[in-house]
Amino acid sequence: MSKILGRLFRIILTGVLFLFLLLIAAEMISHYIWKQSPADIFGFSPVIVLSGSMEPTFSAGDLLIIQQQESYREREIVTYEDGGVLTTHRIVGRQSEGFITQGDNNNIPDSQAVSPGQIKGALVLVIPQAGTFILFLQTPRGILLLTVFCILALFLPDILKYLISHGKGDAD
Repeated sequence: MSKILGRLFRIILTGVLFLFLLLIAAEMISHYIWKQSPADIFGFSPVIVLSGSMEPTFSAGDLLIIQQQESYREREIVTYEDGGVLTTHRIVGRQSEGFITQGDNNNIPDSQAVSPGQIKGALVLVIPQAGTFILFLQTPRGILLLTVFCILALFLPDILKYLISHGKGDAD
């Protein structure tokens, strides 16, 4: 039974690590190679919050998952691109040029209307502080830590089994 649980734990851990690696790789490839932002993974895109303009709805360091929609409506939170910079704000109105947006923590609406073509997607999910973790994993220390963790996660059960079996042999 413990062998099955150990294998199941290893499979789940490997899957979670693979998803994190996929997310990081997609973000890095889309940003640095294709000059595209944000990355699109199965129709969903991760966006890391860098400012407090939407507090208390979400905070700097949170990871947002957005999805492209056919249309957008008032009160919906959207991520749009303006001059290569991504901004996530709430739609507070509409005019002939596009949508009027505003951060929940801002006193006034954004100065420029947002055209539907600028919108990358609407908010689907907020994962608190996961963005901070992903940003760390993109640093040299983070990559090293993730590599060591993956190696340990994959080989630690075998190492422990080896040590336990050889420890029992010495006691006899």
